[in-house]
Amino acid sequence: MGKYLGARSVAALAAAALIGLMVPGVADAAQGSADSASYTRCSSGGTELATAAEAVAVRTGPSVSAAVVTTAQKGTTWYCQGYALGDRYNACGVTQANGWLYVWNNNYAGYSAMTCWN
Repeated sequence: MGKYLGARSVAALAAAALIGLMVPGVADAAQGSADSASYTRCSSGGTELATAAEAVAVRTGPSVSAAVVTTAQKGTTWYCQGYALGDRYNACGVTQANGWLYVWNNNYAGYSAMTCWN
């Protein structure tokens, strides 16, 4: 699976955007300014696996204001492919990061704070 979503994933993303789902207690953060933390996993363009270091939001886009699709629970493994630079956030012990991983599993796909994945 690349960066194009199937009909089921698009429907799930649209539903989350309409609902404006917010999940309290997950890694998320505010905008700011600074350089992104360096991260090499999932950046080669090939499909890799990443494990959530903390509970972390998966969003419709690389933005703190994008709708939350779901939450990746700590210790779960997701597929990932590539990253995008987007809004600044503070999460998982890193401040002012702006790297977002594109992650997916069998049910959900979206962007998540890069600093919260191993």
